[in-house]
Amino acid sequence: MLKGSAREYYHLNLTVDEMTTRLEAHFETAECQEQMLSKWKNLSLQRLIEEIPTISYAECLEILDRDLRRTQLSLPSRYQGDESLRDTIVDAVRDVRECSSACDNASATFEALCADIRASTATEDRLSKTKLTHQNRPQGRTMSDQIYTDRYYKELRSKSSPRNFDTRKYPK
Repeated sequence: MLKGSAREYYHLNLTVDEMTTRLEAHFETAECQEQMLSKWKNLSLQRLIEEIPTISYAECLEILDRDLRRTQLSLPSRYQGDESLRDTIVDAVRDVRECSSACDNASATFEALCADIRASTATEDRLSKTKLTHQNRPQGRTMSDQIYTDRYYKELRSKSSPRNFDTRKYPK
């Protein structure tokens, strides 16, 4: 991490606790925490889906989960628990129709809630694919409908015989 004289200075003059305190004082300022708290409150699955429309709900959920966990590390201690993470993900996915059933009766833990949301989105994906299959079918027809064509032209042969057609072989 550190090289040369900077490494020697820190190893000779500072303890691990002092280094930790100085790094926190330098990087974890009140402004940084406010910025992370704003990001924490504004994370939304709907916004992710709109920003990256080419990926699936499952991939968007994984991105949201990763962003929430990373952001949580920079927040004050009152936001560090599993309950805070669970409440935030409920708020983040509430506006997405596919996740609404999982949010209505939210699980007690973050991991259980994420599993419920994944199951809910998988079910919605499956149902939407089934719905698309049914929408491609013409109106008024079922899958068992078949269309037959009468290919027996007996009547046409008798009215006008082709030149090379021998009527002795094929009586009327």
